[in-house]
Amino acid sequence: MPRIMIADDRESMRSALRSLLVLRPGWVVCGEAENAKEAISKATELRPDLIVLDYKLQTSDGIRAADGILRAMPTVPIVMFTLYKTAELELEANRIGIRCVIGKEDGIESLLCAIDSELNSSLNLGKF
Repeated sequence: MPRIMIADDRESMRSALRSLLVLRPGWVVCGEAENAKEAISKATELRPDLIVLDYKLQTSDGIRAADGILRAMPTVPIVMFTLYKTAELELEANRIGIRCVIGKEDGIESLLCAIDSELNSSLNLGKF
């Protein structure tokens, strides 16, 4: 069963994402973080199969958090889910290893499709 961690600075967004993600058969939310430091710490402790990461986090940003996470866990897929999606952010995210950036304005269905795609890629690599 894929284990997903959520990192977003707003409790309301974490709660909404948690509620939606657990509706998918077989998906488990294994942890949450509200800032970059906590995201890195919890990711390395919990070893999730995928991370949903916001760009804007308390005290730092999602790019720095992803960089720290990917240094410790280079193969974990990260889906950035943000209000601040730009071509420049996508380039920077891709440069450090985030393969997918979804704008919150694109809606939850886009996020779920991205998560499915990343988990299927992991499945094809024999992770599950």
